[in-house]
Amino acid sequence: MSTHAEAESPKVLAGWPVASCRSCFRSSFRSSFRSSKRFSALAVVVAYLLIVGALWSYGPVQQVLIWLDASWIFCCTLLQLRSARELGLGAQGFRQSSWFPLASLAVMAAGLWMACSIGALHIPQSHIQVWRAYSYALWAFEQEFILQSFLFLNLEQILGTRSAIISSTLLFASAHVPNLLLTLCTFVGGLLFTSIFARYRNLWTVGMVHALLGLTIAFTAPDSINHHMRVGLGYLRYHAAPPRAAILPPARK
Repeated sequence: MSTHAEAESPKVLAGWPVASCRSCFRSSFRSSFRSSKRFSALAVVVAYLLIVGALWSYGPVQQVLIWLDASWIFCCTLLQLRSARELGLGAQGFRQSSWFPLASLAVMAAGLWMACSIGALHIPQSHIQVWRAYSYALWAFEQEFILQSFLFLNLEQILGTRSAIISSTLLFASAHVPNLLLTLCTFVGGLLFTSIFARYRNLWTVGMVHALLGLTIAFTAPDSINHHMRVGLGYLRYHAAPPRAAILPPARK
């Protein structure tokens, strides 16, 4: 019995350092992505170039670039091992920042009322338009994840909080060129959204506000200026539907 135990113990002791070294290597390999400023800079540059490429292309090329960008952001986020709390996906700060969506609801109600009073309100009428409005609300959360949980957090690691707020906002607004209305709105909104996120670290509230204010613009701004919320090449290729012919009453004899 003792001879058998003595024969096995060297194997166990010999295998333990190997397993320990492997686990240490994996943890240090992954943590190097998390703490590396160079990797954060590379992540931001590649993601932004893919976004711009997708916005200024169309057809199969655009679809490929969209999937490449989504995969790149997803893989970088996994490699950096940020927790759900760090990404803003937890419950922290939600109650403290709940005033932000409530204030946006008041702004939305005021904007819709003003547009209705001057005859500029165009709300969804068909099922397809309603579905597009719901889809935009989901897309607003995706945009905020890219802006806050990816761009801002990586830039904050490189530049610090204040500079990261400004630089991530500039990247976000420049992605909406040449739509002047959206470029201006996203610059002001980006500063506000990122400042709120930097303080409360909650993605849900800024996502709700983005959706509410974005739908307000979609329902009130004329398509002749807004081009149906398009940016990039889609803005330049947009052709508004011709206005319907007015139905006039028959002329009196």
